[in-house]
Amino acid sequence: MAEQANYDRATELVHEIGAMIVAAQERDDGDWDAIAATAIVEGGVVQISGFYYDDGAKPKAARLGSSALADRFEALSVAMQKPDGGRWVTALVQVRRSSGRVTIDYDYADPARWKVTPANIATMPEALRPG
Repeated sequence: MAEQANYDRATELVHEIGAMIVAAQERDDGDWDAIAATAIVEGGVVQISGFYYDDGAKPKAARLGSSALADRFEALSVAMQKPDGGRWVTALVQVRRSSGRVTIDYDYADPARWKVTPANIATMPEALRPG
């Protein structure tokens, strides 16, 4: 029963996260085709970065770093905790406007997998672009 409750909560949080990301981008710039956002959740700290994409143009930084969104990612990591206590440490959220599809991939081992850094800023935004 606890597993079902965690699954239901995780599903609810995924929907909330997707809606919050889209709402943030609509406020900033309504002209987009896709959004990619990453969250790193480690030691009670959540780092969020993101990009929006418009019809093949260069990616542009998205402003997604709200504390409410960070709280949802932290709660999702807890809700998805494995029986052995393992939690994912990074997530990649991709939103496609035309279909309304939101996908989320998780990594339980490598917090740097989708991390945007000065060393990869020229390539990572494009690598995160939804396909």
